[in-house]
Amino acid sequence: MFNLIDTDFSGFLRLERWQKPGSKHTMLVVRTTDSVSGLLYDPANDRVCLVRQNRAPMVRDDNTEGLIVELIAGRFDRVVGAKALFVAEAKEEAGANIMEADVTLLNEGRPLAPSPGVLTERCILAFAEIREDQLDPGETFGVAAENERTHRVWMSTQEFLIGPHDDLRVYALARELECRLLRRPQHLGR
Repeated sequence: MFNLIDTDFSGFLRLERWQKPGSKHTMLVVRTTDSVSGLLYDPANDRVCLVRQNRAPMVRDDNTEGLIVELIAGRFDRVVGAKALFVAEAKEEAGANIMEADVTLLNEGRPLAPSPGVLTERCILAFAEIREDQLDPGETFGVAAENERTHRVWMSTQEFLIGPHDDLRVYALARELECRLLRRPQHLGR
């Protein structure tokens, strides 16, 4: 259906030019690894854990620093399962000590395409409940070798559910948490 014409850049991602047979028009595709993104929910304190960091693609006139509050996330740049990757990223980005048994993969673990018109990336969404005793002290984390500096951000569940959010995945996990809370017995009239 499509033929690869050439590759303009190769590294962390690859920019490819594709063409349908018989067509004069080409399309650009950004090929990158798949990812996992997830939410940590602290039911005892009625709050969620997100991370804030600077992201170059988020730089705009109204956000000159590129700051964004987003989910804990990581790319499959090593051979591990989705739960293991989320556990590792929770530790690296938020100082959260969870285990694979704590993690639920959403959408039956099936990855979702965040931008299928241009990106090959597919993202697995994850959810885990956390307790305060599972957190490392401090609020700033990240992996220096990856030039990553993240700040743990706590948001009340109510604030999280209401929004607004700048990241599609955050919005999706807010709706997931809302559904989970509505299914709890106190919300079902039991």
